[in-house]
Amino acid sequence: MTDIRARLVDIALEWEKEFSVIPRITSEISEFDAAVLIGCNEEQYATIKKGVTAVTKGFDFVYNEKRYQITLRYDHDDETELLIRVLSFGPMLRVVGPESFISLIRERLVKQKDCGLN
Repeated sequence: MTDIRARLVDIALEWEKEFSVIPRITSEISEFDAAVLIGCNEEQYATIKKGVTAVTKGFDFVYNEKRYQITLRYDHDDETELLIRVLSFGPMLRVVGPESFISLIRERLVKQKDCGLN
């Protein structure tokens, strides 16, 4: 699996160099990395993820009977870029906080609706 991870990272970096944007596969790599950090090995992670949809309500994955949800930390200067990327997921992503970021999402959606961008 680590060989696959390394290849995906290389491809993501190549994609970013070519198109100036990181592909969404990086979120899957980050989730894998988070699982490894809490002690989940590659075989366990593969078993956990089999048959699981891309979005699971209330958690990202379960390990040792515990549910995990990924939290994103970001630089405030990158907030507009992050907002655009979050909105690109449409209904597949649920933002639970902070309230200030949720307000930005609402404002942007209202502006898009007013412009006829649904």
